[in-house]
Amino acid sequence: MATVVLGAVGSMIGGPFGGMIGSFIGQVIDQRVLAPKPKGYEGPRLSDLRIQTSHYGAEIPRLYGRMRVAGSVIWSTDLIETRTVSGGGKRTPKSTTYSYRASFAVAISSRRVRGLHRVWADGNLLRGSAGDWKSRVTCRLYDGDDDQPCDPLIESALGIGAAPAFRGIAYLLFEDMDLGDYGNRIPQMTFEIDADDAPEGIGLDALWRDLSAMPVVDAPIIRLGGYAASGGTVRGALMPLAQLAPPVRRDDGWTLGNDGAAWRDAPVLLPAVRDDANKPRHPVLMRAAEDRLPHHIRLSHYDPARDYQISSETAPVVADRLTGDVGVAPRTQDVDLAASVATPLARALCDALALRRQDARAVQTRRVGLAGLSVPLGQVMRDSQGLRWRVTARRIESDGVTLELVRVGQPRSLDAPPIVTGGTPMPVADLPGGPTQLVLVDLPRLWRDPTEPDGMMRYALAGSSAAGWRGAAISVRRDASVDAEPVGQVRVAAVIGMVESITPASTATATLFDQAGHIDVRLTTAGDQVMTDASDAAMLAGANAAKVGEEWIQFGRAQRLADAVDGSRRYRLSHLLRGRGGTETAMVTTGAGARFVLWQADRAVDLGIGSQDGSALVEAWGAMDDAIITAPVDTDPAMMRPLAPVHINAARTDDGGAILRWVRRSRAGWHWTDGLDVPIGESAEAYVVTIGTMRIDCASAEWRIDAATMATAAPDGRLRGAIQQVGSHGLSPAAAFDLMLVG
Repeated sequence: MATVVLGAVGSMIGGPFGGMIGSFIGQVIDQRVLAPKPKGYEGPRLSDLRIQTSHYGAEIPRLYGRMRVAGSVIWSTDLIETRTVSGGGKRTPKSTTYSYRASFAVAISSRRVRGLHRVWADGNLLRGSAGDWKSRVTCRLYDGDDDQPCDPLIESALGIGAAPAFRGIAYLLFEDMDLGDYGNRIPQMTFEIDADDAPEGIGLDALWRDLSAMPVVDAPIIRLGGYAASGGTVRGALMPLAQLAPPVRRDDGWTLGNDGAAWRDAPVLLPAVRDDANKPRHPVLMRAAEDRLPHHIRLSHYDPARDYQISSETAPVVADRLTGDVGVAPRTQDVDLAASVATPLARALCDALALRRQDARAVQTRRVGLAGLSVPLGQVMRDSQGLRWRVTARRIESDGVTLELVRVGQPRSLDAPPIVTGGTPMPVADLPGGPTQLVLVDLPRLWRDPTEPDGMMRYALAGSSAAGWRGAAISVRRDASVDAEPVGQVRVAAVIGMVESITPASTATATLFDQAGHIDVRLTTAGDQVMTDASDAAMLAGANAAKVGEEWIQFGRAQRLADAVDGSRRYRLSHLLRGRGGTETAMVTTGAGARFVLWQADRAVDLGIGSQDGSALVEAWGAMDDAIITAPVDTDPAMMRPLAPVHINAARTDDGGAILRWVRRSRAGWHWTDGLDVPIGESAEAYVVTIGTMRIDCASAEWRIDAATMATAAPDGRLRGAIQQVGSHGLSPAAAFDLMLVG
């Protein structure tokens, strides 16, 4: 087409000479675009084994060795919808969520298999090499025996006697699989299957025997990691192997070649060439045109070192081709081998196939007598020099028969594959899972949003010592007689650990930076567990807050120490702020063995628990947990009690008495932004002053003592006692005082 069009255009512009140039350019374009493709056997595309199908008539391959396949969905239920109502508390609005589950069966092989290894769902590892499921899954493998029973789930859905057992087909059944992580649909799944008890792979001779049902006397020593045989005929299943391997000899005397041709062990001698007078002459030998052969062979296969991803090797067919010849369009013949092949062997097979294609460039025509009528097409014959030729065409003419033949190349040895690499593999991380660690914390109002209402703010954080932990579902059971209410999902592990050593609290104070003390922590959770430094300004804004035992702290320095014997990380935390959020009374009880948890809002789940839920139970259920992990809510909400008063002082009055004053603190007024008194944070302001056996109730932050009471309370001029603020949830910690009265 381009020849005609450009020739006409060239004639219009430049006359006959321009037409000649246009035709030449058009001829080059036509040769490149319309060049004939090399024909041959079209085997199954590798993508056929990677895409999960679900349609009638889908081909189920016969698996050998170890392969990764997607399979075909042969049975499934409708989506099962679950409606969950959560929230509705004073901080969390009521919400309704829907989750979906499904049960389905996936056929993987029309031949019996031996075991299941890894499983991928939408490209993510669902089952590890150790047999551990990364999510909660119920799966049953049916190996394809001729007497395998019906699955009870399928039988219950279709009825006894109406459910197929799929005998002779190996399949996997997934029961009530949660589809929330896969967009509420059945995910695209692939499976690593062991079809034979052969860790070293499957031999080519075993494949020939099983697929052709004929004994093999002599076959090349080639071991494939696995093979997926498919095709409508036995020839279709064998041809992908036949075109790659050296000839295979059967016990009936026939040999099957790489190109699909078959011949007897003693190839027939080519008849002599005759001229018009029936006299012998030499055959006409030539080389096939380059545009009739591929210039490169590209062999695609599954690479077991790269999680069975498709890899390819390329080899040139015509090594001496003039690369500058614009009249020849370079072409590549793609060969798909649905087999698990290591890169060195794949390279050797590709090179051998390219060399055989190069041998096939030698063609000849022989004009023979009527004896040529007995030569069938495809017959491999031997000439007087011992070279083998395959008959590709036969023409019957008035004075004889003319045969067209193509050279059959010699077998290439595969004993020493080249040293090549398929590149650096990037497999999906197969990390072991482990049980869930659950920690509950009540966040002080010091780090809360000032707009948040007062009250308990309980959060759940979770993690695991195993790096493959994939989160846990968090639920709250407010009463033993009701079902647990889902409140969220922890998806990223929190930084949880144990205190190894801590500087005594006697050297620290809750009002200044502790420059001398430190805390050594050993982390008990794995994953992205890193602690970093923070500036003073960042700390005052809430950075690096952690709960150690019952005390809240902040740290400015996090020094990585040598890992523990079990490989867990260790840190030394220094430049501390102790007793944060009103937990200074816990400083004296914090010691070695106390639990450590770093506060990270993006890894915490708000439990929505109020002060009335003191008997609630928090439940966590991870994919790797054998049982539900529970943690009771603290029935003594210390974080809700008032803070101890500060700045206690006393002075004598003119009437011989005294006045005792103090400054209140409030959980509702950590940030003293306006310089005025902090808000009360309680329903009413009230205090209890204890001096000896006396107990005095006050409604303000002072107490006036008359002279008579002073004589009893401070006979030696020293006033000793304690002050506690009265709150809605109990008394504050006692603020002790021992004051010498002056004035």
